[in-house]
Amino acid sequence: MPSPFTFEISLTVLNHLGRQLYRNFITILGEAISNAWDADATNVWIVIDRENSTMSIVDDGIGMTPRELQNRFLKIGYTKRGIKGKNTKSFKGRPYIGAKGIGKLALLSCAKRVSIMSRKQNFEREPAGCLIDNQQLDEAIQQDQTAGSFPLPSPDSRASQNLINHNITHGTSLFFDNLKPLNNRDEFLRRALAMSFRFTLVDQSFTIHYNGTPVTIGELRTLAEHTQFVWTTPKFEDEFLNLKPPLEHRDIEFGLNAKGFIATADKPTSLAIYGKSERVGIDLFVNGRLRERDLIKHFPTSQHAAQYIYGQIHLNNLDEPGRDPFTSSREGIIEGDPIFNEFLEQLKKVTQKIIGQWDELRDKYGEEGDLENPRKSPQQRAADSLIGKSLKEFEPKNASLKVKKLLESAQSGLPEAVQDYSRIYILENFMRELLIANKIISENDLPLKKRKRIEKYYENAHKDAESADLALVVRRHDAPLWYLGLGDLLDLSNNAVNNNQGKMLTKRLESDKATLSLLRNIVMHTADLTNEGRLALNFAVQNLVAKIKKTLDEMDDNNSNN
Repeated sequence: MPSPFTFEISLTVLNHLGRQLYRNFITILGEAISNAWDADATNVWIVIDRENSTMSIVDDGIGMTPRELQNRFLKIGYTKRGIKGKNTKSFKGRPYIGAKGIGKLALLSCAKRVSIMSRKQNFEREPAGCLIDNQQLDEAIQQDQTAGSFPLPSPDSRASQNLINHNITHGTSLFFDNLKPLNNRDEFLRRALAMSFRFTLVDQSFTIHYNGTPVTIGELRTLAEHTQFVWTTPKFEDEFLNLKPPLEHRDIEFGLNAKGFIATADKPTSLAIYGKSERVGIDLFVNGRLRERDLIKHFPTSQHAAQYIYGQIHLNNLDEPGRDPFTSSREGIIEGDPIFNEFLEQLKKVTQKIIGQWDELRDKYGEEGDLENPRKSPQQRAADSLIGKSLKEFEPKNASLKVKKLLESAQSGLPEAVQDYSRIYILENFMRELLIANKIISENDLPLKKRKRIEKYYENAHKDAESADLALVVRRHDAPLWYLGLGDLLDLSNNAVNNNQGKMLTKRLESDKATLSLLRNIVMHTADLTNEGRLALNFAVQNLVAKIKKTLDEMDDNNSNN
């Protein structure tokens, strides 16, 4: 015997399921776009009138009869997939995006009044429509009314007029009146739409129009132009990757039939396409729709390279018959989903591999790489960074392949040469400071031969300055010792009279004089050392530094005893 009780749903549930659940305007637009996709539309037109605070969204899908409008669109929880979720494709064969039957509630969260008008394909009767007034809905919620006791009035005439304006015989029109203020500019919304909906990868006949102009992948051209390196899964094709060829392209592989690309930008700020506070990351798509942003948040890393990475991975296996792994807000994957967890483990491994390769590629193209990667010492990376900046000064904006090869040849061996030069620079200046500070020789007590050499160098230097017609002081050190090289500095120390400290230092350094003078001149004349020459320089410098340290210690001991 049946009981006298019935199961009722309070209108309050609409707040929990929809109106207060969606915070992202692109996600709200996404529900209308997804409905158009599921309805086999070829076009969906979005028009936002900021001045009058209105928005219209019209599609040329199959439309709805009055019965379908009531029993499908206005029935919260209705899903075209069926109770068991086995119906996964539309009449055209498109994979359905909608699943829970609550996405339509998102449309109520961005305006005070929403009108719906729909004309069914091959249905001769007039279009069916209604209006949902949020103010009236709030009053009903406060009175704790049930869903069955809330009748809907007729739609705004502008919803019907939009069907006529687009000259379509079937489809659905949504009209939003008293739209909530939008903080995003049209340029931002176009980029976000292009980035969030990749339906053309599934069906190229589908087009999103925004304020009268189709939204294309070209909205992301700036991002493509700032992309340096790209990794793609086998046979993956995406017109975004054709906007501007990357410097280098490599392959990656996932299991689970995942496909897509991961790329790196020239600098982190190039990824701020949504604004300064939010950068694009590695995003997850399912059947063409963005399902979760910034997947790296699932395995946080402090590695420098992670700031440069973005990408789009398509994992359609997540949306298999009978599965619904998406959160109610449609902005993420339900925690603990086994397929998603397995994918994240694979993504973590792939990302680490890419970070290692990224460091090598950045190094190859003269850019700063991963400072924490032990592949190179901090000194090497500092030199490489300096070199990269210097090379950019020489390369024309649209350099030909021939010019690039010439530059590549000219800078061959430069990282090692920078280190060679820095050693000699420090060594020579250190010798000068030693000679002066330890009173090994006075600048006013130079041998005649050295004075004449200095006078000659000094005269030549000043003649060069006059020829250059420079009124500025361009030479930092003009004292006599700075007109002499390492060999002469060693000679000065050797010729110091009655100075035991000078003799102590000279005896140790004299044996290295010939070798260092030869190697020093090769480096200073940019003739570049061979591998053997570089080994000889390293050995001589290390030997010399060790001798200088020992001499300085002995000098300190002698001074202490005196």
